[in-house]
Amino acid sequence: MAYPTASDIPINYLCIFPETGETLAAQLTDCYRQFAENTPQNQIRLKRSVLKQTIFISVADNTEYYQSKQKLLACAKDFFVELPPTTILAQSPENGSLAIEIIYLEGALYEDLTFKQNKGVSWLIFERGKTKMVFAAGLGSTKGSENFLLQGERAFSQVQHILAEEKMDFSDIVRQWNYIEHITETIDENHAPSQHYQMYVPNITEWPILKTDFRQLPASGWILAESS
Repeated sequence: MAYPTASDIPINYLCIFPETGETLAAQLTDCYRQFAENTPQNQIRLKRSVLKQTIFISVADNTEYYQSKQKLLACAKDFFVELPPTTILAQSPENGSLAIEIIYLEGALYEDLTFKQNKGVSWLIFERGKTKMVFAAGLGSTKGSENFLLQGERAFSQVQHILAEEKMDFSDIVRQWNYIEHITETIDENHAPSQHYQMYVPNITEWPILKTDFRQLPASGWILAESS
């Protein structure tokens, strides 16, 4: 996600918990209802103003996660005119089984936003005057059994593709979130115990696609993903 260095663009962050709903899809629908009812914008413009959404869910394992993910993506596609960059994360909300974090742009005009998709990767561009912001989410592997380091490299390959399309490089990134399953789990690497986090961070700057562009890591968040 690339931000301008200075801007008066009103970006808003909301965290919504469902008030009703027996299933995760029904709870997500209720979150969207609250968002629409409590945000004073034209409904079509409101749905197009969402730059990114992260849906947090409580699931028992990877099988349940992937089944739930498909249902929630279908629910999201029913609500939005065009699906914004979306992450569905197996991280239990504090007070229930689902919560959603929405980042939206107040007063966004139709011509400000462009949705793009290529090679199975989608992203959103906000452009107004000299300001350009690129938002992407949910990047990585869909194979739950794949090594987490390979998943990470695949995710950064997708980021590289998006940046190349927008004539940017990794030095333009100012914020990234990394969701790592069992982030503190310890495994044996070269006869020394290492946590997933300890293995992942050094590898970032050693991957060929990043070696020339990441002079230093951008601001980063490292989050536990719980499914197994």
